[in-house]
Amino acid sequence: MSLVSIVFGRNFISAVSDGRGSSDNKIIDENVKKIRKINSRTLIAFTGAFAIIERNGRQHYLYEDIIELAVVCFKKNRVKKAMKLFDTYIKEHWPIDDFGSFQVVIVSLVENDNCDTLWLTTNNNPKEKSYIHKIKSDKPLGHVILTHQADDKAKGISATFIENLEKSILPDLSNVVEVSQNEQVKLNHQVSIYDDSVNDNVYKIVLQRN
Repeated sequence: MSLVSIVFGRNFISAVSDGRGSSDNKIIDENVKKIRKINSRTLIAFTGAFAIIERNGRQHYLYEDIIELAVVCFKKNRVKKAMKLFDTYIKEHWPIDDFGSFQVVIVSLVENDNCDTLWLTTNNNPKEKSYIHKIKSDKPLGHVILTHQADDKAKGISATFIENLEKSILPDLSNVVEVSQNEQVKLNHQVSIYDDSVNDNVYKIVLQRN
């Protein structure tokens, strides 16, 4: 079970992930960067199958192509259109039956008068519809937790994380980024104790609105 947690508000995005990549219950890499910046306002995170594909006669991980696709989509399009194009492409070109299951989240601090934060949670199952979400005015924070597998224990730890996060941050948001990352790192450590597919090699990214 890969683990990625993302916490975001109108003016920031905090992402934390472990670094272990596995396939067919075999560890293939301990230093996978599952969270990446697309641009100064947008990040992408992924979990799931670490398929190896060939391009120009060289083998590499599929997730590198996923990141490259996101960069291209956001370079040429506004946020919503970029998300829609990305979602359509991965379902058509990297379907689950051929490449295994993977999940992707893209979060963006939109440049508009409302200071909107949009996020897309999607996967490569052509039968599943994906949606673009926006933080509502009465919700100062949003979050996404990505795991490749889910069981009762994982759901329980995730629920505890959300509860602890809200207690630590609300109603005072003055130190929201630091507190968020502390809780995210603690979550990663808790899961790594009982799940061998998650390691304690933590990667962190913070994006903030200028």
